[in-house]
Amino acid sequence: MFCHRREDVPAYRVWVYQRPGLRAKGKETYMAALREEASRHVTTPIESNDVELSVVYSTTSPLGERADVDNILKPTLDALKGVAYVDDRQVRAVSSRVFDGVPFCVSPTEYVSLTLVEPLMRSGFRDLIVVSIFSDRRLAELGGKDKVRSRIDDEEREILIRHAERAAPNPALNPTGLRPAG
Repeated sequence: MFCHRREDVPAYRVWVYQRPGLRAKGKETYMAALREEASRHVTTPIESNDVELSVVYSTTSPLGERADVDNILKPTLDALKGVAYVDDRQVRAVSSRVFDGVPFCVSPTEYVSLTLVEPLMRSGFRDLIVVSIFSDRRLAELGGKDKVRSRIDDEEREILIRHAERAAPNPALNPTGLRPAG
């Protein structure tokens, strides 16, 4: 029996503050935003066939108005083609999760940075998608998991600082320091 256990550190993590719309225009807008943000992190597409993705969708939208998690996967995979990896055929595993205020458990085999859970749940953004792109080969090319983890931690600190800069003026009303969805 063959069992591959990838490193628990993504080579890249990309944050996009919207979701694919149900119509073509909304889907294209999301894909363009994801491509643009991914291209800020990824200098050359991954060529190896060890690509795995974790897609986390945080939303404050009511159940009847939000996107289905499976409807986020295809546009996400398509948008990253040619940017994060050469072709989506290289992607051998995809996991997805919705953060919507319903209690959940994270299994030890899933990569969800625990420092992200509270910011995702209380981000104040109506829709936020975080895509973690895993590739052990690219991780090694980037200097190994410790170096990449440090870079991702720095990037996330910057993101959380930007969230705090958008803070509501009264922290008692908004203890996370983030603007409410609207």
